Amino acid sequence: DAAMARSMSIVVGNPRPGSRTRTVAEAVGEACVAAIGDVTTTVIDLADFGGRLFDPHDAEVVDLTESVAASDLLVVASPTFKATYSGLLKCFFDRYPGPGLAGAVAVPVMMGGNPAHSLAPDVALRPLLVELGASCPTRSLYVTDPDLDRLDDSFGLEGETWSAAFFIDNVSNEFAPFFFSERYAQTRATVLPPRTYGMTLRMNF
Repeated sequence: DAAMARSMSIVVGNPRPGSRTRTVAEAVGEACVAAIGDVTTTVIDLADFGGRLFDPHDAEVVDLTESVAASDLLVVASPTFKATYSGLLKCFFDRYPGPGLAGAVAVPVMMGGNPAHSLAPDVALRPLLVELGASCPTRSLYVTDPDLDRLDDSFGLEGETWSAAFFIDNVSNEFAPFFFSERYAQTRATVLPPRTYGMTLRMNF
């Protein structure tokens, strides 16, 4: 339904404001918007809130959590710390009771200095989002520092050089047909099984 208002929240869990993690998250958000059409987008840089995330009565943070929970699409991004997502991101999502993100579709995104932890988005961040009730129908996205200069490139699986854009394209292309499903449709939660990138691709880094 073209008239239905759609919203996307981009949640950035890097403790440094204006980080490279935010750059990647916004690029993923732009790719999703290009695939699914007009969406109202809000970027939430958790570094701007710092210790306030620990205050359960902070009115602005309470409004923020409600806004994220009401979003149709979430792009959730974090740097890789000790093979998992940041404590800042964990602190934010700990504010949600039970399935607090039920009805939202989420795209897990993580950044790292090298490909050693390329499975972290699937083994760490995706389970967190699913535990909170979000659907994650696309593959996760892991981006290394050198890929930042190639976000607009387009390489295929047959190439010897991997590009973050390849997976951004896959995220948006896979996501588009399912975004327009009913918000609480039962089929959406199991549209696609979790997938990893494959050993062949990872060996091409």
